Amino acid sequence: MNNKRRRKSSAGAASAFDVLSGSVAADPAQRARRASARFALRALWGYEDYRATQKDVVHAALAGDDCLVVMPTGGGKSLCFQIPAVVDAGVTVVLSPLISLMEDQINHLVSLPGGNGIPAMCWCSNATSSAKQAMGQELAQKVHPTLKLLYTTPEVSLVFLR
Repeated sequence: MNNKRRRKSSAGAASAFDVLSGSVAADPAQRARRASARFALRALWGYEDYRATQKDVVHAALAGDDCLVVMPTGGGKSLCFQIPAVVDAGVTVVLSPLISLMEDQINHLVSLPGGNGIPAMCWCSNATSSAKQAMGQELAQKVHPTLKLLYTTPEVSLVFLR
């Protein structure tokens, strides 16, 4: 028997604990997105199941919740934003101060086996002007960009905020 108390908001909505613990059933659209995420995990990355808390984080991200994820190196943080990026429409912007890590992730994403590469680019200080121009065109001229993940550094992201 679970003795943990679950708090409800004044409007009777489920608390974050209820949602993350799985005690609240997802609506059909949310279940379909979760199934798409599970399919992507298997078909694109080749993993049979999520690690530790990845599933909770992916489900929260797919539900549109803000997420702060703290995991050790090698704990699987990247999949926590890459899977929702593939499932959701639009472009996911990833901020990282580590250009070499971003480049490694992009190289891995675009070269997934079986021709299942995921469109990803890096807008950082060492990007060529032609690469920046291609990214700008991709983002500005298309109603539905094919780009799924745009990696950038915090200092370069300030350009976007101006």
